[in-house]
Amino acid sequence: MEKLNSYQTAILAMLKEHEFISRNMESFVVADKEKHHYQLMMLGRKKDESRVIGLRIHLHLTEEGKIWVLENKTEHEIGEELVALGVQAQDIIAGFLPEDVRQYSGYGIK
Repeated sequence: MEKLNSYQTAILAMLKEHEFISRNMESFVVADKEKHHYQLMMLGRKKDESRVIGLRIHLHLTEEGKIWVLENKTEHEIGEELVALGVQAQDIIAGFLPEDVRQYSGYGIK
């Protein structure tokens, strides 16, 4: 339980670091602490006033203490950021990669 709490704290801290507000765009964290899904969403308007809403980062923390990176539409290496916050590299799973290539990610496999 301590590990899950520690990892949840690290996830939320990392996502908060990626929040931003600009003139026409903002991002915000969505956290389902019961089912352990954490997202960074983006909402706003483009220059042509068309609406933008999208998922930037989606992480899932399993009961076994694994952090599945299900989506990362940023230029940041969020695995490295999580490791810097105390998460063990083998507990990070690049879930957006096919299972047969995860072994080359430098993180956990499953």
